Amino acid sequence: MPLRSCVYFQEGPGLRKWQFGDNGIPFLNIRTFNKGRIDKSKCQFVILEEFKGKYEHFLLDEGDIVVSSSGTIGKLAVISKVDLPVMLNTSIIRFRSLWPDRLLQEYLKYYLQSESFFSQITSSVTGTAISNYGPSHLKQMWIVVPPLNEQRRIVAKLEKLLAKVDACKQRLEKIPTILARFRQSVLARACSGRLTADWREQNPALESVEDRLKGFQKARLSLATNERDYQALFKKFNQLVVYDSKLPEGWIYLSAECLCDFITKGTTPKKSELLEKGDIPYLKVQHIVNNKINFWPLPCFVSCHTHEEFLKRSKVFPRDVLMNIVGPPLNKVAIVPDEFPEWNINQALAIFRPINGMTPECLAVILSFEGTTEEVLRRTRGVVGQSNISLGQCRNLKIPVPPLAEQQEIVRRVESLLQKGDRIEQGYQKAKAKIDQLEQSILAKAFRGELVPQDPNDEPASVLLDRIREERAKEQKAKTAKKSAKKTAKTTGKRGRKKAKSE
Repeated sequence: MPLRSCVYFQEGPGLRKWQFGDNGIPFLNIRTFNKGRIDKSKCQFVILEEFKGKYEHFLLDEGDIVVSSSGTIGKLAVISKVDLPVMLNTSIIRFRSLWPDRLLQEYLKYYLQSESFFSQITSSVTGTAISNYGPSHLKQMWIVVPPLNEQRRIVAKLEKLLAKVDACKQRLEKIPTILARFRQSVLARACSGRLTADWREQNPALESVEDRLKGFQKARLSLATNERDYQALFKKFNQLVVYDSKLPEGWIYLSAECLCDFITKGTTPKKSELLEKGDIPYLKVQHIVNNKINFWPLPCFVSCHTHEEFLKRSKVFPRDVLMNIVGPPLNKVAIVPDEFPEWNINQALAIFRPINGMTPECLAVILSFEGTTEEVLRRTRGVVGQSNISLGQCRNLKIPVPPLAEQQEIVRRVESLLQKGDRIEQGYQKAKAKIDQLEQSILAKAFRGELVPQDPNDEPASVLLDRIREERAKEQKAKTAKKSAKKTAKTTGKRGRKKAKSE
C-alpha cells in the first residue's frame, strides 16, 4: 500500500549557522548516528529564541525512527527517552507508523533498512547517482504490509537473526586492530634483532662494528656537497653513540642523516599545475597503500617545467624510500618503483635515499615501525602521537643498522610474515562483504514473505488494509468537519460585525 497512507514522515528544517548556540535545543546531524542509536555528544544546538515559535513541530518523540537522507543515506536510529529533547535537522527524516496497532513501528524500522525500500528510491531518482531523497520521493513509494500477527513473527525472527549477524560483525571488526598489532609486532621483532636471532647463530658477522662504522663514514662524507656539510657530518659521526646493549652483536645505531645521502620533503605547486595527464608523476600520501606505491587509481602529474624549476629539489628516483610526515596515521612507507625514471612528491612526504651498506628495503621496514618515529618525537619535543614530523626530526631518526647480509634476511622474513597477514586481511574483507550481503538477504526474504511461515488463521491483509482505509476516511472526515466549523464561525463573525456596524 502507499507509504504515505500508513506512515507519517517529516524532514527537518534547514537551520543556519547564525541560529546555533552553545546551548538550547540539540538537533541531529549525520555524525550523531552511532550503530542504531543517537550520540548526543555530537549534537549542536539551536538557540531558544530561534526555536520558539518556529521549530516546536520538529521536536522528536520517543520511538521515532530517524534516517539520514543525504550524503551517507540510510543511517538509521530509534529515538529513546534519554535522547529527548532533540529535534530534526535538514537531511534527516523521521518516520512514525500512523496506526501502530495496524503497522508495527518495529516492522517499519526493518523495512526502512531493506533493499525493498532503497530500490524504490533508486527508481524515483533518475539521471544521477543517489545523493539525497526527501518527502517528494517518499510520497511515491509503497510498503508491504502483511497481517498483524505475521508482522510480529517477522519482527521476532529478524531480531533473532540480525542479532547473530551483529555478533559476527563485532567479532570481525576486531580483526583490523589485531592485524595492525601483528604487523607492528613483526616490525618490532625485526628492528630489535629478535626476528633473526636464530639466523645470526648460523651466520656470524664477518666485519667488525668499527670497520662498518668507518665504511659508513667514508661513504657518507664522500657525498658531502661542500666543506660546510662535510665538517657538520664529520662532527655528527664523531658524536654518535653507536653501541647499545639492547642491540644484537654486529648492529650499530646511525642517525638517518648519516645513513642517507638525501633527506628532504616535497612541495605543493599551484592547483592549476597539477594535471590528470602529464610528463612527471606526482605522488601524494594517498598513493601509498599497504607499503607500496599505488599510483593509477588516482594519477596526478606535473609538467617537466614544474618538475625542473619549482619542484627541482624534491625529485624522486626509483628505489628512494618515501615516508609520510603528516598524519595521523604516520609510518606509511613505500619504495619508489621503476615504472618512471623520475617522480615528484608533495609536502606531506619525505624522501630517504640510503647510501651503500643500507638497503632501501630494510630502511623501509625500520621506518614502518611505529617505535622508530615515537623515539625521535619523545627526544626532540616530548610529545608522543603528534600528527606531523619535521625534516629535522626525520634527519635525527635513530636507525638500527644490521650487517648487510642480515638486512636481506630480515626483509625476506618480514615480507613472508606480512604476506600471511595480507592473506588474513583478504579473508576478512570477503567475510565482511558476505556478512553485509547476508543482512540484506535476510531482510529481502522477510519482505518477500519467505522468512516466516504464513498462518491461515491470521486476519487477512485485505481486512487490515480496509481498517486502515476506514481509519483514514474517519480522520479525513473529522478534518473536513473541523475546517467547515472554522469557516462557519468565521463567516458568522463577519456577519455579526456587519450587522453591528449598520445599527
